[in-house]
Amino acid sequence: MSSTHRGKERNPFDYYPTPDWCADAAIKAFGSEWTLDPCAGDGQLIRAVLRANPTQYIEGIEIQDHLREHCGMVFAGDGLTRSWHGQSVICNPPFANAIDWMSKAVAECDKALFLVRLAMLSGKARRKFWDKHPPKVIGILSQRPSFTGGQTDSADYMWVGWRRGNTEPTRMVWL
Repeated sequence: MSSTHRGKERNPFDYYPTPDWCADAAIKAFGSEWTLDPCAGDGQLIRAVLRANPTQYIEGIEIQDHLREHCGMVFAGDGLTRSWHGQSVICNPPFANAIDWMSKAVAECDKALFLVRLAMLSGKARRKFWDKHPPKVIGILSQRPSFTGGQTDSADYMWVGWRRGNTEPTRMVWL
């Protein structure tokens, strides 16, 4: 989901792997009880969950064949077309349609945690989403990640999480 080098050709399917430190920060702050990464890439978030909790069962779905070979728990498919009912989802979605991924999560999941740009909180169209689906928690990354293995991204990021049935005000934390 990198915003660095705007105007240049983007990676296919908006594939920008989550840096280990960023995944580990989410697991440390929000727990390791995740059961599904619906756009798993090569399994970065799955590996972070398993580093924290080696006995946790988690699987992933990935549309790109060449990425699935890096992690045995990642299955072929388009994560947006599969059911997530009853799952606890952790995800770094493609930025181009992140609202679609988050909408599916709040409709189907028991809990969900997504890595998105902090700027996703703004905009008229997005406000409708946030008004309808206020998150339980927003974890603002204090450091900008690098999704390309080089310089850090030009945008700020957050982990945003929901829990089914939550009625408490959104809590903000800094990671």
